Amino acid sequence: MWRAKSLRDKQNVVLKTLWRSPTRYSEASVYNHVQSDCSGVAKLSCGDDVRFAVRKETNARVTVGLLRISTLNDGDWQSIAITPIGRPLWDAETSEESILGSLADPAVFSMLWTC
Repeated sequence: MWRAKSLRDKQNVVLKTLWRSPTRYSEASVYNHVQSDCSGVAKLSCGDDVRFAVRKETNARVTVGLLRISTLNDGDWQSIAITPIGRPLWDAETSEESILGSLADPAVFSMLWTC
């Protein structure tokens, strides 16, 4: 993860690049389905599977198999930018911040589960 600035609106964002299983929904699609303004849930600024031109296909997803020149696809490369930039729980400055952050996790997961 890296801190970055959105070219669209100059907002500070967190840039994540990750590999995901092709059998799972992309993180970008999960963020797009979240309808709540629940505190603690980041908002998607932009993102998708990484794509590029391969032979005649102009919009091929970058996969582990493609990089290994193999037919096996055991991962898709994804890049997303999310906001707001928060702090990790281990950077809590007080016991109260740590406790409130820990209590927020189950609430956020519960909200996401119902989306």
